[in-house]
Amino acid sequence: MADNFSLIKKFFLAVMLIFTSFVTVFAQNAENSAYYITEDENGRQVVHQQFRWNKNDDVLKYTFLMEKKNKNGDFVQIYKEETVETKVETTLEAGEYRYKIYAYNFLGLLEVETEWISIEIIKAYQPTITGLSPSVIYLEEDQDGKFWIDGTDLTENTLFSLSTSHKNEDGKYKAEILDVNKNNKHVQLQFDPDDLDTGVYSLIATNPGGLRYFYDSLQIKWKKPIDFDVSAGYAPLFVIYDDTFSHYFDSIFMGLSPNVRITFVPYKRKTSSFGIALSTTGTYVKNPTESYTISGYLGMANLQLVYQKYLYKRKFMLDVHAGAGITGLYDFKFAYPINGGDNVYSVPFNNIYVNANAGFCFQYYFTKRFYTEFGADYQHSFIDGMMLGTVQPSLSFGYQF
Repeated sequence: MADNFSLIKKFFLAVMLIFTSFVTVFAQNAENSAYYITEDENGRQVVHQQFRWNKNDDVLKYTFLMEKKNKNGDFVQIYKEETVETKVETTLEAGEYRYKIYAYNFLGLLEVETEWISIEIIKAYQPTITGLSPSVIYLEEDQDGKFWIDGTDLTENTLFSLSTSHKNEDGKYKAEILDVNKNNKHVQLQFDPDDLDTGVYSLIATNPGGLRYFYDSLQIKWKKPIDFDVSAGYAPLFVIYDDTFSHYFDSIFMGLSPNVRITFVPYKRKTSSFGIALSTTGTYVKNPTESYTISGYLGMANLQLVYQKYLYKRKFMLDVHAGAGITGLYDFKFAYPINGGDNVYSVPFNNIYVNANAGFCFQYYFTKRFYTEFGADYQHSFIDGMMLGTVQPSLSFGYQF
């Protein structure tokens, strides 16, 4: 039973001898770190590495032993320290090392020892970037996300990323390295082009160990930062509530309805944009009866906020818009026939009312500038004595200036 208890005790002691180390060690500064690097006058880097492990109250002391691999491939002891603390600090140059720790009980007898643990110290190199191609990307052009980078100490282990924050932090967008030349001065890498939106980016090169370089020279933008679209087409009106028009015109359909729409888009992103639009519609209505003929013009002018979203490779676009405007009734009058073929006209009715409107349309671009659009709009006109609601499907052709 005592032997079993001793084995269990040694097992837990071995588990507790877990201490902080690094398979590969690099550093740039010592703040809040278990290691830091200094250089002598000859530029030789020395890593000051601290090793820690968990404290055990049944241990009298510890022995820390470290060996370094020489040119012949043999490990030679370079450091040995007896301590009652649970940490030691060593100074290490680039090379391959291994270490172990011994724990002694209160009788001074060896209680347990760890297996050899290997680490490698590699010299940290400061990367630099002197050039980037392309340095400007236009979203109107097809991009594969590939870049050529010039600099120094750019290796296959260098991590490249893009950041829009321009602070000393890792970039959000990571790159894949496609090619590195032999002298580590020319690198081809690729970012996912779907990740890249408009903005000024900082290209970050991070070598193993955290030595980094920031290159603030990548711009992603539109060649044409503002869009100005003009479209015209056919947009018949359907009255969906209020029976005034159906009573006097025997129909809820008003077919003679051309429309014009002007859209100004000053805020553009890769997948969506925001702007304003001015749309106008003019409709002529006429209903001849045996007793009289009624006719007039119904016009609408609307100012709208616009949200546009590309749906497929900048060929299809969804346009959603809403706003307010005016509804105008112009020259609405009755014509009464009299003997001799002449007409007697009533006093024309002319007035302007406020409306609210919302709608959507889909645009398809035949070319980069020429497009067609189809959609529908709803308007509610606040007319005295009426609550006029209309739906207006439309088919138009347009051009983006």
